[in-house]
Amino acid sequence: MGKCLLIGRHKLLPAQERDILEKLKCEDLIRVPHVEDIVRDVIERAKSEGVDKIIVQALPLSLMAQLLTHRERPDVYFLKMEGRGVVDSEEEAKEWVGQASDRRIYLPPPPTGGGYRLVEYVGLFKQKRIVIEEEPIDC
Repeated sequence: MGKCLLIGRHKLLPAQERDILEKLKCEDLIRVPHVEDIVRDVIERAKSEGVDKIIVQALPLSLMAQLLTHRERPDVYFLKMEGRGVVDSEEEAKEWVGQASDRRIYLPPPPTGGGYRLVEYVGLFKQKRIVIEEEPIDC
């Protein structure tokens, strides 16, 4: 059993907890609620705590790219969530979640309007690389 560092502030869903324990064999989970701008600090903390796996719940793409390109990082895993649609009422959202509550959530409508967003955990994925292509803009 190993030590894992979890980057994320959201409560884990039961299916996520199960995957972390059973698939990654993480017995000791150290939570980092957020990463500001310095991925190097996360890597240093992982080293100092003896962590051999980093699990990402949510992280901006630019920070994920920094994390994956760091030479001295442990293996990185991602708890992948996917949008499954939008419904008009909270009752509909609750009913949908109730069909698989260990892996589903709903998000309230944004302040600008809209419906309840349905989101489902689809699995634990090892992250290998992210490619961001840039093109300079000449003015």
